[in-house]
Amino acid sequence: MKMIIHRGSHEIGGSCVELKGSSTRIFVDIGQPLDNRKVNLPDDIENCDGILISHPHADHYGLIGMIPDEVLLYCSSLTEKLIQASGIFSNKPALTNKFIHFTKWEKFQIGEFTITPYLMDHSSADSFAFLIQDNESALFYSGDLRATGRKSVLFKNILKTSFPEIDVLILEGSTMGFEPKEFPDEASVEMKMIEIMKNESGPCFLLCSSQNLDRLVSAFKAAIQSDRIFVVDIYTAWILQIFSSISENIPIIQWEKVKVLSKGFTAGNHYEVIKKHPEYFTSFSREIYKAENMITMNEIENNPNRYLIKTNYTEKLIKKLNINHSSLIYSMWSGYLTKEHNPKGYLQYEALKNEPSINFVYAHTSGHAYVKDLKKLAKALNPKMLVPIHTEHSEEYPKHFDNVHFLLDGQELNF
Repeated sequence: MKMIIHRGSHEIGGSCVELKGSSTRIFVDIGQPLDNRKVNLPDDIENCDGILISHPHADHYGLIGMIPDEVLLYCSSLTEKLIQASGIFSNKPALTNKFIHFTKWEKFQIGEFTITPYLMDHSSADSFAFLIQDNESALFYSGDLRATGRKSVLFKNILKTSFPEIDVLILEGSTMGFEPKEFPDEASVEMKMIEIMKNESGPCFLLCSSQNLDRLVSAFKAAIQSDRIFVVDIYTAWILQIFSSISENIPIIQWEKVKVLSKGFTAGNHYEVIKKHPEYFTSFSREIYKAENMITMNEIENNPNRYLIKTNYTEKLIKKLNINHSSLIYSMWSGYLTKEHNPKGYLQYEALKNEPSINFVYAHTSGHAYVKDLKKLAKALNPKMLVPIHTEHSEEYPKHFDNVHFLLDGQELNF
C-alpha cells in the first residue's frame, strides 16, 4: 500500500489522505483548511475509486463541492444529512454527488480495500476512524477523536478491540502540547453551565456550534437542573431534529422544556431558507410555528430568568429585550476570540466581553483527545509506524510515541 498526506501533516484541519493499492485508489477526507485559504484538489482525483468522509466537520469534508459528481462519497447517513443541512442554511447549491452510506463497525469493500468504520467519541455526533486493509497491509486512520465526551465508552471499547497487525497508524494530534485545566471533560462544562444559570437573575445565552451534539445535550440538561427552558434558533432546531433520527433522547422542540425562536429578527434568514426549500423541510416548516413549540420575544421579556437561549444574535437580542443583566456562556474554541485566528469576527466577541451588563463566561472542553489518551490508543494498536496528522506540533510526537515517521504534505510512503 502507498499513502500520501496531501494536507494535514503540519496543520489542524484540511485533512486529505490518498491511499493506493495495486488496483485501487481512494482518499480519506477532503477537508477545507481552517484558514479558508484556496487550495487545489489532488491530481486526477476524478478518477479515484471513492472518498471516505470521516465526519461532518468542514475541515474534513469542505471541498466536496469541487468533487465531480461521478466520484463516489462514502460516509454515514447522519453525516450526509448534516453536510446537506450546513449547505442549505449557507445558501449553497445542493450537492449532487453520489453518497454511499456505511454502517458503524460493518466492513465494506472499495476495490481491493476492506474498510471497517469505527464510531468514535468526538464533538461531532458521527465521527469515524477507519481500518483499511488489502491483502498485504493494514492502516488505521484515527480521524478526530476524544475520550472525554458523552460517548467515552466508544474509546474504552476500541482499546479492548482485537486488531490485525497495524503497519501504519495515522494519528491526529490537535491537542499536542496542550493539557486540560478547568474543563477536562464534557461533564465539567455541564456543571459550569449549571453554576452560571443558578447564579444569574436574568436570561442566559449560549454560544456554541449547533452541530456539537454533546454540548447541546449538556446545555439542555443544565437548563433543566437550573429550572430554565432551552430556547434555540431555527437552524439549531432543525439540526436537533436530524440528530433525533439516531436517538430518542435528543431534546427537540416538541419537548416541553425546549422552544424555538421562529419569529422576529433572529429568525429572518432561517425562515427564508425554509421557505425556499419546502420539499426538504416538509412538516418541520409547520412544527416551528405551532404554539406549543415556539416562543416569542414578549414571553422572554416578561420572564427573562426562565430561559437559556442559543442564538447567534445575542448582542442584538440583549438590546431588544432591554434587560439589565445577563450571562453569556461561550462554549467554543478559544481561538475564535483572538484576532490571530478570527480576524473578521473577534471584535464581535470583544464587544460582548466588554459590555458591563453581560457576564461573559468561557466554558468549553476540546473535541479532541489529550496526549494521555492518544498514548493509550497507540499502545492498543501497536503500529509498526505512527504518522502524525491534524496537528501543529508534530515535533512533540517522539516524546510520547515509538516508531514515529514524519511525512511532509505531498510525500509518498510505501509500506
